[in-house]
Amino acid sequence: MSLSEVYDVIPLSIMRKTIAARMNEAKQTVPHFRLSADIDMDNVLAFRRLLNNDNEKCKISINDIIIKACANALMDVPSINIQLIGDVIYRYNQADISIIIAVDGGVVAPVLRKANEKTIYDISEDVKVLAHKSVASKLKMSEIS
Repeated sequence: MSLSEVYDVIPLSIMRKTIAARMNEAKQTVPHFRLSADIDMDNVLAFRRLLNNDNEKCKISINDIIIKACANALMDVPSINIQLIGDVIYRYNQADISIIIAVDGGVVAPVLRKANEKTIYDISEDVKVLAHKSVASKLKMSEIS
């Protein structure tokens, strides 16, 4: 059995190379830790129902609420909105949140820019646009880097 029968070699597109490089860079430069907790989501689910009852055009997901909460946390505690590059710390003045979207053949990680300045409705709409672009392979380099 030859190696060509065992696997296929698929070259990376420029976008996939960029995503891989950014994810590798983030893993090396952003402190990571694991956290496990039980969370009572009853109030969040009630809040989501209230938002969705008030606006029939835009349905809010739990993910949208979590993105907004993360963006607010980054602004409330600026010391966690940092990145170590070389021997310099970069503290960011906005919350850019990377989201993971499953696509054929893997995942992409577009960035929701300035999530701290957006409403939950804006976040919901922007995530839907990024998801649609991701699945259609229409993301711009500026949306993933």
